[in-house]
Amino acid sequence: MGRSARSTRGFTLLEVLVALAVTGIALVVLLQAVQGTLRLERAAHDYTRALALAQARLDAVSLEDAPASGVGEADGFRWWVQVTPAWWDKRSLLYRVAVTIERPTGPPVSLETFRLGERRE
Repeated sequence: MGRSARSTRGFTLLEVLVALAVTGIALVVLLQAVQGTLRLERAAHDYTRALALAQARLDAVSLEDAPASGVGEADGFRWWVQVTPAWWDKRSLLYRVAVTIERPTGPPVSLETFRLGERRE
């Protein structure tokens, strides 16, 4: 029963304030990490959608008719298709097909391929 009065008083005001400050700083850091993760997830989702749209635009280019360049919008993205002759001989014509997708945020996404078609005169 020789307890001192100091050991039964509990925490001092300074100790409580330091604990609250450390907890507050930890919460701010945690919230910033969560916000950064959500921003990266949104950017990755937009990139994936833009890539799928670019692939769909490439697949839509038909060489049976005269291939044509085009511009359009879909799902909040602007796209450009450029079809240019890259090489030809007497019977064949090689086309360069390039698709560019402009995203609302981030750099544009571009895909390019070559398609072989018959030469028509």
